[in-house]
Amino acid sequence: MLETVQEHWTEEVIHGQASTVTDSTQGKPEAGKGICSSCSEALAAPVSPTQESTGEHPIIVRPRTKEEPQQGTAMRLGDPSVIASVEKPSSARSNSGSRTNRCTKRGSLSIEQAIQNYLQDQRNHNRRPKTVEWHQMALGLLQHYLLSECYLTLLSQITETELQGWFEFLSEQPTSQGTLRTRGTIASYLRSARAFCRWSVRHTALEQSPFVHLPLLKAEAPLLQLLEPEEWEGLLLACRPPGEPDVQGELATVRNQAILWVLADTGMRVPEVCGLRFSDVDRERGILMVQEKEGARQRRLPLGQQGRQALFAYLDRRDSDLVGVVNQRTICEEALFLSATGHPLTPNGISLFFGRLRKRAGIMRKGVDPSLLRDTFVVQYLLAGGDLCLLQELLGREESASVKRFLQMRNERQCRMGTVL
Repeated sequence: MLETVQEHWTEEVIHGQASTVTDSTQGKPEAGKGICSSCSEALAAPVSPTQESTGEHPIIVRPRTKEEPQQGTAMRLGDPSVIASVEKPSSARSNSGSRTNRCTKRGSLSIEQAIQNYLQDQRNHNRRPKTVEWHQMALGLLQHYLLSECYLTLLSQITETELQGWFEFLSEQPTSQGTLRTRGTIASYLRSARAFCRWSVRHTALEQSPFVHLPLLKAEAPLLQLLEPEEWEGLLLACRPPGEPDVQGELATVRNQAILWVLADTGMRVPEVCGLRFSDVDRERGILMVQEKEGARQRRLPLGQQGRQALFAYLDRRDSDLVGVVNQRTICEEALFLSATGHPLTPNGISLFFGRLRKRAGIMRKGVDPSLLRDTFVVQYLLAGGDLCLLQELLGREESASVKRFLQMRNERQCRMGTVL
């Protein structure tokens, strides 16, 4: 049996909260109507005279106010025993509570919310929109796989096993266009997921990254694809704009052919072609001089016979024909290659130019662009017995992606055939 400590009601409680309790024999509910058996027994029990005189209630316990000390407890301000008994458990509970909150937050964070937090953090750090868009696509594929194939919704549920399954899923399942993903695409998806997991660990959303013991997939270097002779002839024929020939059309034709021959004979990059000036052309030797940076040594790039003829034909007609087409004041006299309006060509203009050439020539395969001409120049130079060190000087870089891919292709062929290329 539990012992009930009975307390006296004050006058304020009697008149303010329990004014209806005036007679112990009145207002008693009948047993079994809306109250439990223990309460009915307590109400039915006889009331002592002391209870009647004091108005003491047998069941309701008056709440203790903040000013009243607990009965039977002597407390003195500054008592070390009291302070120790109160403060130590409070500190322990605080530390335990903070750890519990962190664990609860870490365990209850959804994958979707974690991805949104990561993308927002990338935007806050001024990441490029294309980079954020790529992360959003890659992590969206991961979230879809974890939900549809593994039935996982919480970030803490992701393990190395699920990531391995996601890699196999990406390798086997085709895209919405019905094509399989390349090894390079899958590797970029995995890099995005690894960066997301590392970010989650730094922000205490994950205790450990599931990529710790998972080797990252490396993309295979793409093989060199050369420009076919038929494609080259088609590009040269497509240099002539459609329609009736006129002065502006003839000028565009010789300019387009000169650009193609410069790219094919030198392996120059598009920004370097756009930056050529009249003073960079040595007509006597058939050489183009390219200076990458201020104070750097100039590169001297020789042109072939057909390249010289195409470039000189453009130079002979450029100024005289442009004067009859546009205002002479708008002509840039320093730039080598000009647009139809007399302004210097830009990399974007050359990109659009190649798009028009492919369409006119009926070339359907992708990648027929200035970089393809550069790769073709590298391969033809080395196959003709050119020196590798001199080639690196011509390209302007000690480490060229085209040279690396060519050397890799040559080494693989030597291993298969046992011969020197």
